[in-house]
Parts: sequence; C-alpha cells; structure tokens
Amino acid sequence: MLENFDQLMEQAGDLHARGNLPAAVKIYANLMALQPDNDIVRFFDALAQFDLGHRAEAIGTLQKIVTRLPDIAKIRMDLGSMLEREHRHEEALAQFSAATRLNPDDPAAHIMVGHMLMQLGKPAQIAKAAKSYAKGLERVPGNPVARLALARALMLLGRWAEADTECARVLAQAPGHTGAMAMQSVICYELGRADEARAIMDFEKRLLSRDIADRRGQAEADRLNAALAEAVSTHPSIAYEPKDYSTKKGYHTGEIANEKSGPIHELLSWIRAEIDALIAECRATPSDAFAGNAPAAYRLNAWGVVMEDQGHQSSHIHRDAWLSGVYYIKVPDSVSEADPEHAGWIEFGTPHAYPKRKTTSDITLIRPRPGKAILFPSYFYHRTIPLRSTDTRICIAFDAIPV
Repeated sequence: MLENFDQLMEQAGDLHARGNLPAAVKIYANLMALQPDNDIVRFFDALAQFDLGHRAEAIGTLQKIVTRLPDIAKIRMDLGSMLEREHRHEEALAQFSAATRLNPDDPAAHIMVGHMLMQLGKPAQIAKAAKSYAKGLERVPGNPVARLALARALMLLGRWAEADTECARVLAQAPGHTGAMAMQSVICYELGRADEARAIMDFEKRLLSRDIADRRGQAEADRLNAALAEAVSTHPSIAYEPKDYSTKKGYHTGEIANEKSGPIHELLSWIRAEIDALIAECRATPSDAFAGNAPAAYRLNAWGVVMEDQGHQSSHIHRDAWLSGVYYIKVPDSVSEADPEHAGWIEFGTPHAYPKRKTTSDITLIRPRPGKAILFPSYFYHRTIPLRSTDTRICIAFDAIPV
C-alpha cells in the first residue's frame, strides 16, 4: 500500500508540475482517502485547488495546516502568496514575517515582507519595506525586481540619490530595463538632471503614429474598424473593471493575440508588421537605450478596451514589454481638438504619485482617431484622460514582450 501511495504521489506531482490540475486533484483525492491525516497531500491539493479557482477553500485548508505544522516556512510562504493574490495584505504580511523568522536566509521571504509593507503604504511601513528589500538583496544582489522595489520605496521616502543608485545598478546590469528607465525619468528631474529625464522620455523621437488607412485606404479601414468594434464589444472574455488592470469605468477583454482569423487577427497581423519594421530599424541603428534593447524575438500580447462615460486608465507602464501601443477602433465625437480638458485623450509623461516630489515631469497629449495606432516605449508613463460621452470609446492595446 505504501509503495502504491508513493507512486501515486509522484504521478500527481508530475501532473501538477505540467499544469494538468484536474487530473492531479483526482489523484490527491485518492491519496487523502488512503491517508486522511496526511497534511503534505492536503497542502499540494490546496495549491492545485487555488489555481483551479477554489481560492477560499484552499486558503482555509492551508490555514488549518499551518496551525498543525507551524514551523514549516514553505507552507507559510505559499499561504502568504495566496492571501496576497486575494489582496489580504495584512494577513499575508503575518505569514511572510513568520517565514523570515523560520528561515532568515530566505531572500524571497524578506522581499515579500517588503511588498506587503508597501501595499499597506504608511510612511513607517515604507521605511520598513526598504529595510526588508535591502535584507533580501544581500542574498540575491542581481534581482532587478527587488532592487527596483527598493528604489520605489526610497522614492516614496524622498531619498532620491539612493533611489538613483539602485536604478543605476539595474541599468548597468540590464540597459534599457523598462522599470528602471521609468523610475529614472522621475529621479532625474528631482536631482536637477532634467535634460537626462527628457532624453529618456523623448516624446518627439519615440512616440510613433501609424494610420491603417495610409496602407489600405479609408474604405477598407472603415470596414475593418466596424468589424473590430463588434468583435471586441462581444468578445467572450470581456469583463467590467477586471481586477489587476488599470481600466476604470469600462470593459476589458482577456488575451486576444492568439486569434487565428477574423478582424482581430487581421489587425494584429498589420501591427506585427509595423513592430517588425521598427525592430529592424532599431537593431540597424541602436541610437539610444530603447533602440539598443530591441529584441531579436518577441511575443505579442493584446487586449481590447471599451470605455464608457468617465472611463479612464490611471498612469502606468508595461513592465514586461519593450514596446507598447494602442490602436483606436471607435472614438466619440466629444473627443475633439476643441475640448480644453482633452477628455478621452491619451497622455504621456505623468508618473505615479510621489508625495515627496518637488518637480513635475514634461507631458504630451495625443487625440485618438479611428484607424490610428500609437507605438511607444513600454517605460513611457501613460494614462487616459476621463472620457465624457454617452457613446463608447473602443481600442486594442498591445505589448511586444521579448522572448
């Protein structure tokens, strides 16, 4: 029986690792029937159940296991990660903090403590977060995510020179790094290096406009946009204000870059061609950090957005990408040159809020037009000015992510 148990456990672990979670949980259920008190099997089953969407039950299971096995740091870390994904940051902090006490040499535990303290957001907690990040980086000095998290904490504390040092370390290791470039554009203003900041956020050189009508004619562009408006608005994955996205007062689809036919596929084929041409140009003449970081290969991510009245996106960057962009399908008449408030326009340059900041960044605004695509470095901060319209504004956004 024990030999069979071990074989089943190995089989379930293999299925779990390969992502076949339904098959894995069936075997876990059989194993728990054989050994009802085996918390290790329950632990792995809870991990699979969480990823299958049974989040509350999985968290409850791990909470019970932690009371019986309080001294296993890994269980604390996984429970903390589940709680973090449910935005239960104080509870997650308690688990990650316990993990640091159980295993003081685990850099991941210290880094996650930092992340949770940053989510809680009070000045004293941000100062503690900086110390936690520094503690983790003692053991993994080459971790750019942790180092940029430390830089952001230092920026929030107004410690600009120290933040500059941390960003410079990342850029020395990874020139053109998206997160570091975005942060440095803010830091340079604060340290009196405005010209350097403007060179990073070079709107004139790096904001590129492409119009599909220039290639296909206006009638063909109008046909495609009408089909795209219908495809995006009725896409099976579309959801209102989905969690973890910057879209407010609007709908957001899931991933659409893998469609094999139809208007979305047609548009993205054109976008891929434009990206390919830009990459070839950048690699031939790498004139700055953005061009020098042009990928040899990339995968395209894309998603649709349908904004209603007051719909907007808060300022953000696309951390995993090299190039980002947006193609406008439908734009209400109220989004006009005559509007002094630029409702529904896209703005580049405004970063996240830093309370200790004393300077402001240069910005530029672009009015959306149907059939127009805007391409830009993924480290460009950008946001949408809230729309004022009874009609919808529809677009497809996309990222070129190096592979």
